[in-house]
Amino acid sequence: MEGQASWLMLEYAARRIGKSLKDPATADEFLKQDESDEDAGDKEYPVFSNAPLYIRRTLMFPYDEGEMFQQAVFLKDGKNGFAELFRNPPVTTAQIMHPERYFNHVGETAPVLPKPLPHTKGFVEGSVGELDEEILLEQYLNKQTAAELAPKLKGGAYRIDEVKSDHRMTLIYVSEWDDEAAATAYLDAYQKVLRTKWKQVEITRQDDAHFAGKSEDGFFSVTRMGARVISKEGYAAVVE
Repeated sequence: MEGQASWLMLEYAARRIGKSLKDPATADEFLKQDESDEDAGDKEYPVFSNAPLYIRRTLMFPYDEGEMFQQAVFLKDGKNGFAELFRNPPVTTAQIMHPERYFNHVGETAPVLPKPLPHTKGFVEGSVGELDEEILLEQYLNKQTAAELAPKLKGGAYRIDEVKSDHRMTLIYVSEWDDEAAATAYLDAYQKVLRTKWKQVEITRQDDAHFAGKSEDGFFSVTRMGARVISKEGYAAVVE
């Protein structure tokens, strides 16, 4: 809805001077101008610009990517696209970032998480989408890696478990990728994420399918199984 509202403001401004976003040149002019306005706004609001990347990106995502998504829908379906989006809304951030996935009804997979260990209980769980991965990789690595790898995500899920005895929190995170090559690339990228996130990392195993050891948060194990990568983090003992 925010993307539609942002797009409508631009279309209204264009029509006031006899133009429309239907025209590629006009769309390029107005949408690029909108992006430059956002950059200026970041400098004008230092609290926002200094906020964590995840907060900034997720707050602006409905406006920025939503606006571009609405443009793609309008060019394909015209006015009918407005109501259609409420009847059949996009179901993933990937569909908004890549409108052709919305048009082709390409959803996401839902990787099955391992069951909680007997001495733990599930605390919170959820899904991980392309936007999440893009932010994670950009924050700990760089924009280029994020832009190249995040679109290859097919689906992700996580769960934080609580150890009943001492309330230690552990993380189970499963991601599924387009193919084994993408999963291998992600395993390499994710171990760099962990090395950057933690101050102390002792490696006990590392090869093209495993990355395990201990950090200040506890023991961890990251394993690639085909096109899936499974990460278990924060355990009090060695985890497989």
